[in-house]
Amino acid sequence: MPPLTTYLTLIALTALTSTTWIPLPFLSLITTSTLTTAYPTTTSPSTSLDAILTSITTLATDYTTLNTAINHFNGTQTQYFQILACELTVETSIQHVIAVTTTSTPLDTHQSQQVLEALKLPYPGFMRDVLGDVADKAECFAEVGRTEDVIAVLRTLKELSDELVEAVQGKVVERVAEEVGSGKVWVDGLFEETIRWMSMSMS
Repeated sequence: MPPLTTYLTLIALTALTSTTWIPLPFLSLITTSTLTTAYPTTTSPSTSLDAILTSITTLATDYTTLNTAINHFNGTQTQYFQILACELTVETSIQHVIAVTTTSTPLDTHQSQQVLEALKLPYPGFMRDVLGDVADKAECFAEVGRTEDVIAVLRTLKELSDELVEAVQGKVVERVAEEVGSGKVWVDGLFEETIRWMSMSMS
């Protein structure tokens, strides 16, 4: 790991164990710099179906870890930074799924169905639980002055999730593409509803 990346990683890890406020954009910049090494943005055009399925499974696991952190949140800055770290990992996992899928060859009917089944792990039902838990913690986020940050995070996750769907739709058969598109509409609605709820908690 290059010296600068090592230094930035140490800063990020220190931030996660500190109760000192660190601006969200700065922490995002640090994490993006360090995670670029973990997930290359270029993959071989011959990316296999297994790589796509593995990346989606990893995303589902990362979402589960994020949800656990949200459930344990009771209004401290340290816990908030733990949630943020988990969320940034989710962002990176989504980007990895997009990269792997984009560079894959077109999938046949059976392969497309496998991808659809894999997507049911993080989407769409599980997202209902995650976003519901975020809404339930609205008061706790407000206590640490993080409501606006959470809204920004939700918007980012929504945009990345939409990009993931578009990448998948470009590789699967038409029937699966339509089903994935329907799931996207439903999940987008969940995001928008949660964002509205968080916004209302600020007034």
